[in-house]
This record gives sequence, structure tokens and C-alpha cells, in this order.
Amino acid sequence: MPGLRRAAGPALVAVAVLLLHGLIAIRSPSPGSFQKYNLAAAQWLAGELPTERLLDYSPLYFYLSVAGERLLPNPILALTVFQGILVALAVAFAFAIYCRRFSTGLAILAAVILAQDRHLLVYERILEPEACLLFFLCGFLWAIGEKRDGNVPSGAMALLAGVFAALCLATRPTFLPVFALVPLYLAWQGRPRAWRRPVVAFVVPVLLVFFGLSLRTAAISGSPRTPVMNPGTVFFEGNNLLARGTMALYPPTVLALMGGGGSDPGHEAYRRVARAAEGRDLTIAEVNAYWSGLAWRSIRAEPGRYLRLQLNKLGLALHNYRWHDISIAWRIDRSLPPTFPFAVVAALALLGMAFEAHRFQGVFLLYLVTGAQLAVMIVFYVSARHRVVLLPWLIYFAAVAVEHIWTEYRAKNRRVLLAAALAVLIAVALAIPDDAMRDEDYQRDGHTVLSALLPELRTRTQREPLAWHADLAVEAMASAPFWLDYMRPAGLPQDDHPLNEKILRRLNEKRSSKAVALDSLDFDRAVLLLEAGHFQEAVTLFEELGDLELSRSTAHPSLPRILAARAAALDGRREEAVEWLREALERHPRHPYALAELAAITGEPAWRTATQEALGELDARFLLGRAFLVHGRNAEAAAAFGHVTERLPELRPAQLGYIASLAALGRLEEAAARYLEVAGRFPQPLLYSRQIKVLFRSWAALHAGDPQKQLQAARILAHHGDFQTALELLRTISVTQPQAQAEIFRLERALSPLPLGESLR
Repeated sequence: MPGLRRAAGPALVAVAVLLLHGLIAIRSPSPGSFQKYNLAAAQWLAGELPTERLLDYSPLYFYLSVAGERLLPNPILALTVFQGILVALAVAFAFAIYCRRFSTGLAILAAVILAQDRHLLVYERILEPEACLLFFLCGFLWAIGEKRDGNVPSGAMALLAGVFAALCLATRPTFLPVFALVPLYLAWQGRPRAWRRPVVAFVVPVLLVFFGLSLRTAAISGSPRTPVMNPGTVFFEGNNLLARGTMALYPPTVLALMGGGGSDPGHEAYRRVARAAEGRDLTIAEVNAYWSGLAWRSIRAEPGRYLRLQLNKLGLALHNYRWHDISIAWRIDRSLPPTFPFAVVAALALLGMAFEAHRFQGVFLLYLVTGAQLAVMIVFYVSARHRVVLLPWLIYFAAVAVEHIWTEYRAKNRRVLLAAALAVLIAVALAIPDDAMRDEDYQRDGHTVLSALLPELRTRTQREPLAWHADLAVEAMASAPFWLDYMRPAGLPQDDHPLNEKILRRLNEKRSSKAVALDSLDFDRAVLLLEAGHFQEAVTLFEELGDLELSRSTAHPSLPRILAARAAALDGRREEAVEWLREALERHPRHPYALAELAAITGEPAWRTATQEALGELDARFLLGRAFLVHGRNAEAAAAFGHVTERLPELRPAQLGYIASLAALGRLEEAAARYLEVAGRFPQPLLYSRQIKVLFRSWAALHAGDPQKQLQAARILAHHGDFQTALELLRTISVTQPQAQAEIFRLERALSPLPLGESLR
């Protein structure tokens, strides 16, 4: 019966958590689901997933997803419910651990704070391995702490702890160093000879899974030492020249390649870029070595910046702000009711770690697990997802601090005031958002609006021309203007009012409402002013933004200065532009975007070489090509883009940049032929639209006597929004080209007023 009584509390906690989370899930609108693993499982079952891609996923969670896809009618719902149960059981395990150390009341309070934490509420609904990992880790720490004679767990409990540890390894390899130290911990804790049996019982399942995973890896890659889940690329993301230490930061070529869709396309894009750069079929291990090598090159060049980056990661790991590296997680987070602030937990936990040091041997594994997960975030990057398995142990140490402060208060010890004041100061420091956090919310809000508008836009344009709904399209693009290169649609008329001007007017309207983060909005306005040719206004606005810190793909306080330099150079103020860029490099030496701009503005080979040393060769040439084209160095742009397209022909922005460069050089036939070949594969979003329109107007004039080429030119010009020129071309060939009549009807219909009877509103 004592065993039943001991199990009753955790069982009640598990049921209460299920009810609480179920109620919150019902009351919170669902923004959809994240289906990376389900998509990969479906592709695997259909024979469409390359074998090497198995190393991109958590082994256990992947096969769990495969089983769900194969056996269940609604695998997404089933996995979501299953994760909710695992989270409830994890909280129950944590409660049982708390009960060993604290009074019942404090243990219940700690469990309540854990159960309502936003990280758990979000990631139990995201189909990622974190819920499983949390359950297995809590189960391991509960079982290993169930001590019997000899101050160590019984053989049965040690075996159970080993099973939980083995399942952790099969989910993610994060805690392998922790489990490797468990035998030493048991020997340290146990009496002579009492620890041997528990050690054997614990080690057996861990070794079986470890060797099983090694054999699996060898079968997939040919080597048991091949890294699982690509630590080299993740290390690059968190430690490259532009990294802030939060979430994944992709290099330009990888980001451009990820638009192809699929299940977690970033892993595949990293491999394609590395293999193209090296010119051979690299193994998975060699791909990881390529990207980690680039990161280490940056670290060796700027060790001081690297040290500051690691300290920044530690602060971000404990900050109240949640950096979600999955878009849907942010939307789920915003739909939840207010919960206990994480900053308070983190502040109290820091004090609790100091207060609990006198019991270090007894809670060594809690220190070790907490330190291991913090180390993962510091070595790689910080995200809210990474904090999920950290929560129970931070709350444990926070409870230690609460107990200590309460004891000191009851003893009327004045030191309690110092501890309480320190906790408040740390909590306040961890709660204040910075520019990058406000910018992240601004961007996420914009993507939420975009996600709501795009389905409506698609519905309306199934039967009607996009031109009839230009206002809705502009509203959609104005919600995320920094990412216009990834979303410009074809078929919007731009004869009289360029698209950027329309979006800029919409942003000006938003600014007058003051309902958004004004600095981030002003940055978007400045970018659009630059693209629209309002160079002086752009420079002024960039200058006002100063050291604004952004959370975008090129996030760094230097970015406004770099773009101010571009605007000044395009306005004919070359010396001012160079001064802006030198100032940017003083704040961030070896910033590749600043180096590429200097190479294009000055024409000095040293800056080109410095750009290539700062980044991998393909990314450097891609950046240089874009900068050369902007500043009119068309031959150099063509050479840079040409090299990239030879290595990565599927990189759409490089192909279009190469075409624009050729057109600017007057190589019209070559540029047009290449566009006609590329456009069929890469129709949208539109890039280099101004140059493409100039190209095909000239090409059409060059082939005035060829109706077929006139028709091709008209279609491309209409695709890019030059409806009037397209109509003129079509009308000149309409007598001899029957196809032209259909194109004329389509364009005239798009330019006509919206008929109310045909509207889908």
C-alpha cells in the first residue's frame, strides 16, 4: 500500500495536467499543424525519401511517425494526443522528484508552474521530438533517484533508468555525455559493491541502443562515426559571422534553395551547396566538416566576437523572450492565455543553483542535465524548443531559492532582503526585450497576416485576374516587405505605379496608425525607398535607425549602415558610401555584406578577396554578383553569377541575376534564350523585374518581324506586369497569330474594372 500512496500524487498530477492542457487547447484556436516528420514518413513509405536523409531526423520520432502514417487513419491527431499524454506523465515524474526535496505544498506549486508553462503548452502541439525527450529524461531522473539499500537504485529501477536513457539517445543524442557519467555517479554515491549491479543494469540498454544507432548510421552512410542530425551545419548556423545566437541563420545560397519545399529542406540545401562548392559528392560527415570549418574559420579570425556571442547566448537562453524556430509555434504561443513569467523562474533558478551547492553530490545529475542543455544552446543556438527539457530543472532550482528565501524570512534574517532584491533585479533584466526581439514580433505578426491573406487571395484568383485584387496582394506583401524577393507575384499591372511604391504607401499608412514596432516598420520603409529609387530619403531614414538590431537573415546592427551606403552610392555620393561601410566594418569586422558592397562600389580587388575569405566561395560570389549588378558592374556581376550557376544551376536568384547581367551587357540573344529556358522552371516569385522587362522590350524590337518571338516577349512582359507594352505587341501580331487573341482577351479583362457580378467577395 505505501507504493500505491506514493503513486497516487503523481497520478493525480498527470490527470490534472491532461485536463488543464486539454481545456487550454480547446479554448485556443488552432493555427494549423507542423508536419515535417509526417511528410518525411509519407515520403519514406512511398519510396521518395533518399536514404541519407534519415540522418536528418530523430531516429525514434521518425519511426514513430512512420508507424502512425502506416497504421492510423489520422496520424497527426493521434501523435498530438500521444504527446499530450507524455507531457502530463513528464510533469508527474517531475512532481515525484520535487516531492523528494520539498514540502508537499512547494512541490505542488512547482508542478503547477511547470504544467502551465508556455513552452510545454506550445511544443506538446508541435510534432517534434521535444515532448518525447522531456518524458524520457524526467523518467530517467525519477528512476535513477529511487534509491534503495546502498544509497543507489535497485537493479530493476536502474534498468528502468537505463531504458529511459536509451530512449533519450534514440530520440536525440544531446544527453549522451550525461549518461556516460551515470556509472561514475552511481559509484560515487553508492556503498562498496552496492553500486555494481545497478551500473550493469543501467549500462546494458544504453549500450544496446548506442551500438544499434551506430550500426544504423553505418548502413545509411557507410561509417558509424557519421554525425547524426547534422551538428556541423547547426554549429555553423549558431556561430557564423552573422549569427546572433538565436534560431537558425541560413547562408544566402541555402536560404534561396529552401524555397523548393519538402520536409525540412534546409538539410538538403546545405548538402547541395557544400557539394557544389567542393565540386564532388561529399559524404554526410564531409558536409558537416565543410560548414563547421567555415564557422571555425570565423571564430579564429574574431575570437573576441565569438566570446561575446557565447555570453549573449547564455543571456538569451534565460531570457523571458521565446525564440521559436518554427513559425507555427509562435502563432500557438500568441493564442495562449497569460502564464507564469519564465524570467522569474530563470532568476530564481540562478539563485537556487548557488543555494543548493552544499548538496552538490546528492543533486549532481540535476546540475549535469541543466548544464548539458545550456551547453547545447551555447554551443549551437538558442530557441524556445531547446528550453523544453530544461524547464523542470530550472523550476527545481527556483523552488530551492523560494524555500531558502522563505526560511530566511521566517528567521527574520536580513539577508533575505538581499536575495529577494537580487532575484527581482535579475528577473527584470531577463524580461526587458531588445530591438531584435521587438523586430522578431513585428515580423511574426506580419507573417501571421500574410498567412491569413494568401489563402483568400488564392481563392479569389482561381477565376479572376490577380489584377482585380491588387490591393489585397499589396496588403499581403506589405505585411512582410523585407521578404519581397520570396513573394512577388506575377500578373500585377505595374505600368504606372510600381509595386514598391504601392507597398510603401501602405507602410506609411501603417506608420500613421502607430500600431506596430516603428523602428522595424521604418527599416522596411527605408528598404522600399531604396528599391524605389528615393535614395536621399532612404539614407536619411537609415541614418535615423542607427544601430537598430534586427532578427532577419542578415541580422546585425550594421545592416542599416550597409544599406545607407548602397543608397548613397546609387545617388552618386561614393565617398559618403565608403565612409558608411568603413563605419559598419569598425563595428563588425569581416561583415560579408559590407565587404561585397565595398568591392562593388570601389572596384578594389582586395575587398572581393576579403568577401571570399569571410564566406564560402559560392555564397561570396552570390553576394558579390548581387552587389556588382546593383552598382552597374555588369561584367563582374555576370562572371560572379555565371560561376554560381555553373555549380548550382537550380539556384533561381543566381540564374535570374546572370540573365539580368547579360542583358545589361547587351547580350540580348543569350540573355533571352537563357530566360526562356529558366522561366519555365522558375516562374515565380518575380526577381529583377525591371531588367527583365527592358530585356524583352529590346528583344521584341530586335525581332519585329518574327510573330512567334513577339508572342513570347508579350507573354513575359505581361508576366512581369507590363500589360500595356504586351498588348501593343499582341495587337500587331493578332491577325497572323490566333493565340494572341486569347492573350489580348486575358489582359484586357485584367485591366478592366472589377465586375461586381464576377467578384468572389
